[in-house]
Amino acid sequence: MDISKVRKLIALVKEKVKLMDKQAATITRPKLKVTDFNISENASGYGTTMENVTMLDPLHIHSIINEIKGSDEFKEIAKEIAQNYPLPKKQQNTVLQTEFWLENFLYKIGTEELNGRFDENKEIEMIMNLRNELEEGPLVYTSEIYLDGIFLEDDKIILDDNIVIRKPTASDIERQLGNTFDSFSHMHEIPTAVAVVSKKSKDQKEMRQEQERLLSILRLFRLGSVYPDSSKNSNNSVLWTSGMGTAYFYKLVIHNKYTVRMSDSKDLVAFYQMIKNIIPLETQVNVDRKFSGVRIALSRYSNALLEAVEPERRLLTSVIGLEALFTQEGEKSETSYRSAIRLSKLLGLVGLNPIDVKNDIAKCYVIRNKVGHGILLEDKDRQDAAKYEDRLQNYLRQSIILFLMLLQEKSKGEIIDWIDRSMILSSVTTELEEWINKKILDLPKIVLR
Repeated sequence: MDISKVRKLIALVKEKVKLMDKQAATITRPKLKVTDFNISENASGYGTTMENVTMLDPLHIHSIINEIKGSDEFKEIAKEIAQNYPLPKKQQNTVLQTEFWLENFLYKIGTEELNGRFDENKEIEMIMNLRNELEEGPLVYTSEIYLDGIFLEDDKIILDDNIVIRKPTASDIERQLGNTFDSFSHMHEIPTAVAVVSKKSKDQKEMRQEQERLLSILRLFRLGSVYPDSSKNSNNSVLWTSGMGTAYFYKLVIHNKYTVRMSDSKDLVAFYQMIKNIIPLETQVNVDRKFSGVRIALSRYSNALLEAVEPERRLLTSVIGLEALFTQEGEKSETSYRSAIRLSKLLGLVGLNPIDVKNDIAKCYVIRNKVGHGILLEDKDRQDAAKYEDRLQNYLRQSIILFLMLLQEKSKGEIIDWIDRSMILSSVTTELEEWINKKILDLPKIVLR
């Protein structure tokens, strides 16, 4: 691709935008303005006013592009691109397709110039993006995820180079409106936190996995029903105009919320860094077989945290998650007893009272068996389900974290066999405890509370 020819087209767009009748291109649109914005751990709120904002309408750029696309220079570059950058067989890179892409590229140049954001650095950046995209290079996907279920005392927490979690601001609520009639369309509650995620990848699949990974880790750090209320998504494509959009998610029930204290921020960063590359994702195709139980348990854990159902049904979901961890293939009898004993033994080795854990699990299994067999629950059963569901979810959360750490060195079968033998020989208990403490030495203490 001849860069000098592309730059001539860019210069032509800039010149025509400068000569454009700005008064004719001026429009007035309503803007929802947020006032009295307040966010705190226990209460949040804001007021709104409507104000008219005068702006330059980018739609006028289309008339400029229509003029340029009829020129010989435009057609020559489009033909050159079509010949030099063939796409995979499943797509046809015709001159017509290339002209469409080139129109989009110049339209973005024109809107940047119209808004005073186009300079030499921006020009170089967009030309580089054009070449990268024609060569089928990766795009930079960015998503602002509006979360509920987690609150930050710090203004922001940097998890890594690509992910930042921050407090919401008034600008997260404000929006430019198409007309005065859609002023409260898609109005949502103030998010308790905002996660900003960037990912350089070939497609959106990796970005979705990055989001899934983040949500799973936030739910594991503490017992919290962390979920996305909505997200604003974009990418740096210069060939397509549909690079931005807002997604609204199904409203779920927040059963548990937690606050990341200033003293906990470093622990959250350390925990994220420790398990981000080992946590199995539902959207992954190839997952190491030894992590299959953890993946099922993690899915059930998320369901138990977020399901808008009765406590006894969430409790049942948690039990299924625990059994995915603590039972082995081929074990068809006494699975509830095996799971309870193994769970209480493992958590007892990291500081919990094993008798309390075993008693809690026994009470939960009574309710689980009634629900599983379709027996009508009495009021006492429902009260117990509401009482014990959080404890059971927390046991499941702690167990998932432990298995993630332990499976780095041993298989699930080896771990369970070791737990079983430790119930017979005290010397085996000592060996197992020493090994576990070694594996979780760097794990932030807060995550196993």
